[in-house]
Amino acid sequence: MNKNTSTSALRIALALGFGGMLTLIAAIGFHSIRVLESLQSANAVSSQIFIEKSRALENIRSALYLYGAGSQTELRDLIGQNVTRYASTLAVDERQALVELQRGIAAYLQAMDQASPQEAGRLRLRVVEITDRISDMNEGRLRSEGQRSAALIEKTRNQVVLILGGTASFGLLLAFSVGAYILRLEKSLRERYRQIEGVQVELHGLSEKLVNAQEEERRSIARELHDEIGQSMSALLVDLSNGRIESAKRLAESSVNAVRNLALLLRPSMLDDLGLAPALNWQAREVSRRTGMQVDVDAENLPDELPDEHRTCVYRIVQEALNNAARHAGATSVKVIVHLEPGALAMEISDNGRGFDPARTRGMGLLGMEERVRNMHGKFAIQSAAGQGTVVRVTLPLGA
Repeated sequence: MNKNTSTSALRIALALGFGGMLTLIAAIGFHSIRVLESLQSANAVSSQIFIEKSRALENIRSALYLYGAGSQTELRDLIGQNVTRYASTLAVDERQALVELQRGIAAYLQAMDQASPQEAGRLRLRVVEITDRISDMNEGRLRSEGQRSAALIEKTRNQVVLILGGTASFGLLLAFSVGAYILRLEKSLRERYRQIEGVQVELHGLSEKLVNAQEEERRSIARELHDEIGQSMSALLVDLSNGRIESAKRLAESSVNAVRNLALLLRPSMLDDLGLAPALNWQAREVSRRTGMQVDVDAENLPDELPDEHRTCVYRIVQEALNNAARHAGATSVKVIVHLEPGALAMEISDNGRGFDPARTRGMGLLGMEERVRNMHGKFAIQSAAGQGTVVRVTLPLGA
């Protein structure tokens, strides 16, 4: 998974996480509001019913005590209205008490009509006891409703605490994960910044070395032109002025060979005319002739249509590797292998020199080779150790 995909996944996870938290919080709030509204409505209804029943019972008691002292017809109507009013809010478990109350009131009124004060007094007390019992039942029902409401509130509170606890835990986990990812990203950015700083330092050093190498190359070419070509031309003029034709001919041939060698050193024409393999073989023969180092080249079966940048890159890397083996490694034998792989051109150069530590020694030649390979999006690797020789491996991708 690349960095862009990872960042997109993180954004999706954050959106889902915070969206889920907000949804849970909204659900908790909505559920709590509904429960509170339901409790408020139920408590209001219960209180209203309790008040209505209490007033009805109180009116019945008052009418019983006033019966006989006032208008009996009005008192009968008042008792009947309050009994009906009480019956409108009747619960199932109160029906038996209501029947007893109606019977007691009827017996009391009959006793009062028959002018039996003692019996009427006893029956009135009986009716009052029934109303007191019914009142106690009303109060018990009200307490039961209150307990039910308290239990529902407690249940809702526990649910809210549980959901909020889960949401808080999820939020902490999400925050920890995001924090860990940010720390890991910061560490990666710091490492990348250090790498960029290192590359900038290497590029600065490489630029300085390239300038020095250009100046050294110019001095070398100027020295060759002055010491060999210039002196040969001066001697040629002297021989021509003195009439020594054979000597002048030899000097001219030597000058031509020197110019040819110098041109081949800069850019061998056979690399363009004959291809990569002949150019590598010529280079190997020249190095062997100059240094006495044995150079074997295995570059057969290479296609003629290799791109120019690939031919030049391979040729320059082999040139630099042979130069390093002869000048710095003290090698006596070098093996150069160039072959095709699926979709790539591979190369391996190995010598039996004294070796070195690639992690600590990075000369101009190695940096130049690595830079050439990097510019072609290839792979460059070097393996070496003290007393174990050096192996350079290069892979250059080929187009379709």
